[in-house]
Amino acid sequence: MNANAVIVTAIVIVVVVVVAAAAVIVVAAADDDDDDA
Repeated sequence: MNANAVIVTAIVIVVVVVVAAAAVIVVAAADDDDDDA
């Protein structure tokens, strides 16, 4: 693997993790409407 492939792979992993985390936060926020008012 060359440096560019490593960099692109790292960027893709970071993007996937960030998108997954954002999705979890959005779902949790949507599901928490019943709790405290």
